[in-house]
Amino acid sequence: MATLFEAKPRYGVIRDSITELLKTALNHNHHKLFQAVATHHQDQTPVDFFDWAKARLDKLQDEDRTEKYQTWLPLVIQPISWMEDRIKIIKKMATNPTGEATNAVLTSMGIWAQDQMYQCIETFIKTPQTPSTSEIDMIISALVYLDEATISERLTSIFDQYPQVRATAFLLGLLSWLKTPAAASHLPNSGNIKLFRSLSAGVFNRQKSLSEIRTPTNQRWCHEPHLWAVTPHGLVQFACDLNDLQSTDGASLIEPFIQEINVQCTTFPADDMRDFWMPFLFQLIPALVSRSVALNIPVFQQLTRQFIEHLDNKVLGPCPSAPVAQDQLDEWRKLQKELYSTVTQNIQHENLRSLLGDEQAARVQSLAGLT
Repeated sequence: MATLFEAKPRYGVIRDSITELLKTALNHNHHKLFQAVATHHQDQTPVDFFDWAKARLDKLQDEDRTEKYQTWLPLVIQPISWMEDRIKIIKKMATNPTGEATNAVLTSMGIWAQDQMYQCIETFIKTPQTPSTSEIDMIISALVYLDEATISERLTSIFDQYPQVRATAFLLGLLSWLKTPAAASHLPNSGNIKLFRSLSAGVFNRQKSLSEIRTPTNQRWCHEPHLWAVTPHGLVQFACDLNDLQSTDGASLIEPFIQEINVQCTTFPADDMRDFWMPFLFQLIPALVSRSVALNIPVFQQLTRQFIEHLDNKVLGPCPSAPVAQDQLDEWRKLQKELYSTVTQNIQHENLRSLLGDEQAARVQSLAGLT
């Protein structure tokens, strides 16, 4: 029968037949038939087959069950093309057997699950497409099955695999997970913090053009809806995490990040300045204040000054020169007032003074029509 199945065209076998053949092979301990069917199932095996297989294998003796997990199940799991489906099935099959089970069985099933999840992540790393938001949760659900050293090694490989700026949101999502209690439980002895420090250094650097970040409102990326856009809130959270985690030698982690934004600020397009970077600044300032971070240091002062200047240049532009109709000049002044009003409405005056100095803060208030 196995030989006949191998010779039969794949499209000639219906879904129900595949399930029944797999059940028959497992019931009669026919490895060759199981292998032939599993190799050609083309994602046609329904989830309820694995429910049946789990119940069937739970009834076997320890040695037989372990052998089926090690040499049979991978044949039907690994050909599944959708990574999320594969991980769900592994999680289902890795649950403890019903009834009593020896420590040896539980240990062997744990090792099996680790190996299968490792293979899933290995396949993921080899995938060239930029990861999407759903894949963050998927990868985390696989990582938690691994030991501490392997989690660290796999995450490092993932960050090395996706250095492109378009993967920024995905990487920020993984870094955010590292700060959770769940991550700490899998990476004890501050392993999650050490890994965060190590991985965060590669997310933003001189080799990455921040003007290419995918933002929620940027129409340039509307043709790529599967990519998870970076949000101002997400970037602020990353900055706060950097502030909260000083390097082991006491050096600031947030200042190099802000300085990189300062260096690239003039490359940001007008729509991103208005809809992404200014909201980032408006949310960052109170977040820093709540952490008792001094605002009157050069890197934050430069960030605020450059953002306002660049927003003015990109969105408002120079004042119309004579001869120009009065209504055009009035319209420009109206836009100027609206632009600077946005600044004064979102940055408290005392904070603005710390960031710009008394003279420039007064100028911003004047342009906003407050004095």
